[in-house]
Amino acid sequence: MKPYDSASEIIDLCSEFEIVEDYELEIHENVVLRSKIYLVEGFVNVYRNFETGKVAFAWIKEEKRIYGADNTGSWHVHPYDDPSKHRPSDRVKLRDFLKKIEKILDKDE
Repeated sequence: MKPYDSASEIIDLCSEFEIVEDYELEIHENVVLRSKIYLVEGFVNVYRNFETGKVAFAWIKEEKRIYGADNTGSWHVHPYDDPSKHRPSDRVKLRDFLKKIEKILDKDE
């Protein structure tokens, strides 16, 4: 996958989730994709480096990461109940990350 393909995927995903209000996309030197997905509560930072393979998702609320997932070292999740921890994980896709946030928001209502 290339940055522009990944950007198209983000655009499509944003239209599927009611919790998404807006998004921004940036592609740097056709290597790095950064996106900010604005949610009904907070936003998700998306980072993907197509040369190194690094992928990171972070749900930010009130300037703090409250849930995250990345493949630094190996795939792991920063759980919602304690985002400072690292829990080993299989590969996390953005769709699954957004679904998890959707479930958290439904539960918190």
